[in-house]
Amino acid sequence: MRSNPAALPYTLDIEIPGRSDTYHLPYSPSSNFGLLATCMIALGHLACTPASAQSNEWAWINGPQAPQAPVYGTLGALGPSNIPPIRNFPASWGDNKGDLWVFGGDGADGVGESGFPNDLWEYDSSTNQWAWIAGPSTHPYNGFYAQAIPGTLGVASAGNVPAGRNEAMTWVDKNGDFWLFGGDTGALGGYFNDLWKYSPSTGEWAWMAGTTTIPNCPQGSCGKFGIYGTLRTPNSANNPGARANAVTWVDNQGNLWLFGGKGYDSNGTLGYLNDLWKFSPSQAQWIWMGGASTFPPSSTQYPGIWYLRCPRHARFFEYAGGKKLRDGLGR
Repeated sequence: MRSNPAALPYTLDIEIPGRSDTYHLPYSPSSNFGLLATCMIALGHLACTPASAQSNEWAWINGPQAPQAPVYGTLGALGPSNIPPIRNFPASWGDNKGDLWVFGGDGADGVGESGFPNDLWEYDSSTNQWAWIAGPSTHPYNGFYAQAIPGTLGVASAGNVPAGRNEAMTWVDKNGDFWLFGGDTGALGGYFNDLWKYSPSTGEWAWMAGTTTIPNCPQGSCGKFGIYGTLRTPNSANNPGARANAVTWVDNQGNLWLFGGKGYDSNGTLGYLNDLWKFSPSQAQWIWMGGASTFPPSSTQYPGIWYLRCPRHARFFEYAGGKKLRDGLGR
């Protein structure tokens, strides 16, 4: 995971408080800038910068040196005083202009109420300013998370917004639209399996698949079962089980791919998954492409991967056959 600084024109250096080592990640304004948000928003300021890899220097870019109250400003407007709330594990994207976008996460809203908000922010790299783009600044939490306003399936609308969450999976498609899947709301909340699309050009969310709420359960964590259907066969009923921290990528045809994560199999068992999925935006259908649909009996440790994009300790966990093979792959 650590890059060779001499071989790359730009890097993002990520330093975790309390540790002496620094992380060097390849930097691309159109694809990798979102890593910045996931790692650094939890610190309440923007602390990474595109710079010559040989400089081996930090630059303080934006935000206070100590945590302070957020400033939402005017909806949709950049402002030199705007500051997002402190958040842990927000969803993030990088757009075609090199700007950074972040959604939700585990943290506070505009009045300091803790939970899982569902606001969307944009950082404009050319002006070094933030803009609150969508979602409320305060949240009527239903126990743990701000509720979704899904609207009509597949139809974008200015009033739509996903539920609050952290550790969700993201993609940027060939049209520059942002996609969001799953995520969780903590140990006593649960996991999502909904898929959303946000268009920066229109400023609207569209609910594309899955269930926008978490099932109620008396105690512990909950989530929707996976509906796998027939291997490699698209079906409108198919949907991956609710999960968080899966690996994602986009292929040359614009399909969205998803692998593993921590979530639910087809029987509703929670564990570490090794299933592979593809979502075709043109067909608006999920396709189960490989891996197991169920865990072995009496086991929640099926061979699989739980990928943490940039967790509290900047680790990458890999499991196989119920045994943790290694962690800290990003070191």
